[in-house]
Amino acid sequence: MVKLTRKLITITEQQNQHLNTLSAQTGMPVTEIIRRMIDNSNEVNFKQIVGSNDAKLAEYKKVKASLKYYIYLLNRATNSISQIEKRVSSDSKLDYETLNVLNLIKQQLSDLRGDVDEYCKSNTNK
Repeated sequence: MVKLTRKLITITEQQNQHLNTLSAQTGMPVTEIIRRMIDNSNEVNFKQIVGSNDAKLAEYKKVKASLKYYIYLLNRATNSISQIEKRVSSDSKLDYETLNVLNLIKQQLSDLRGDVDEYCKSNTNK
């Protein structure tokens, strides 16, 4: 059995994000990725580190593409609600409750769009 030694290392925030992205893409713990990088220090590249795990990488890219498509749909929905809101605002016959409901829906869609966009940006393939 191989004896393990504990090491304390300091890395930049960007390196930490990159390491976490590699872990998420491969499903491997960060410690295992670091071990493989050390073992393969002569020929370190992404495919060697993850053991040519193309299936997980392809799945990750599909999820990311789906999220970008959802952002697009949320943008369209938010824009549509804005257009409805403009027309409703000009019609004095509609009550304030209707306007408030439209504003609430618009805000919820905008918040959701922001969450999805933030997720995509924080999990980019580097």
